[in-house]
Amino acid sequence: MDWWQENCQVLLVEGAGGWYVPLDEHYMIADLAGSLRLPVLVVTHADLGAINQALLTIHAIQARNLAVAGLVINRVPAEGKRDLAVETNLEELPRLSGVPVRAVLPVADCSQGVPGEFVEALLPFAREWWGLVSPG
Repeated sequence: MDWWQENCQVLLVEGAGGWYVPLDEHYMIADLAGSLRLPVLVVTHADLGAINQALLTIHAIQARNLAVAGLVINRVPAEGKRDLAVETNLEELPRLSGVPVRAVLPVADCSQGVPGEFVEALLPFAREWWGLVSPG
């Protein structure tokens, strides 16, 4: 980790699949995050079950004494196409978790590259985060 801190201004490590996804027989994403001691950004969905999944993940991260940098809510249908669970979860996830929502990402077809609406949804978080970590 020291090498990365000395040679990088920004280090983003993706742990796709979930907190307890194994990387080998004895090492999980959770172990990697614990070794790196980096803040964790939790990516979740807004469908039925999202609150339970997100809260369990956040509590597991905090049990390792790691900081939860925020929530990214992924694959959110456009307004007017959301069911009651999605609408409720968008409000309740930050309230119940105590973790700020950093981005709400729309359902997107990425077959032709990263859609502009996806980038636009992440820009406020990127600007805020960079302001917190950049020198000056």
